Amino acid sequence: MKAVIVICLTVLCPISAFAGIIFGSLSENRQPVKGADITVTCGSDTYQTQTGDDGAYSLRANGAGRCTLSVKYKDQTVETGVFSYNQPTRYDFELVMTAGKYTLNKNVK
Repeated sequence: MKAVIVICLTVLCPISAFAGIIFGSLSENRQPVKGADITVTCGSDTYQTQTGDDGAYSLRANGAGRCTLSVKYKDQTVETGVFSYNQPTRYDFELVMTAGKYTLNKNVK
């Protein structure tokens, strides 16, 4: 009976087995950035969220592989590559203004 339940769950819920959590924080001048729009695009799938008051974000991406993370903040959009794995993956970024344009720097902790 247990084997039947496991097989049914595997067949009925295959997407959740490959879903990964992408989470982290966004800051500018070492201060949290709140209300920034975060979009992660993996192939043809797009996932969206916003940073909270503490600059933190989290979203669930179905599937694994290379994705693009976009940040829209103060009428500018910047992008960088990230990976979605079948386990939670943290990406902390610092927004840096140079010559009137933002860039994203990965924070290493």
